[in-house]
Amino acid sequence: PNRRFVLELGQNLLRSEIVATGAPLPMAPPVSNWIRARVGTSDGPSIWSRLRASAGTSGNLFGTAQTLAYAVLDAGLRVPLGHASFLGFSVTNLLDERLATDRLQLPLPGRLAFVTFEVQG
Repeated sequence: PNRRFVLELGQNLLRSEIVATGAPLPMAPPVSNWIRARVGTSDGPSIWSRLRASAGTSGNLFGTAQTLAYAVLDAGLRVPLGHASFLGFSVTNLLDERLATDRLQLPLPGRLAFVTFEVQG
């Protein structure tokens, strides 16, 4: 729990086909991945970054509308304020990727910044 460096990986794989059309299941990418690295301890100061990526996917039942693949980089830091309390700052979409869309073909938000206060009980 108090490791100084943590590396986490995740991957989702999906093979699907609609029998009537032969198209893949809409809004379900065949591949999505993420990798997260944290330097610091869980009870002390730490910095982290996360890379999220998703393959393009079909946007309708016929496979005629497609969403594009994308990758988004997030980063943050977390510092202890006292016993069991932390202040955090994070930025999603750090590089402000504007061409990425979600599975409904709506644009993903641009760069977003968050400040958090955390109390552990």
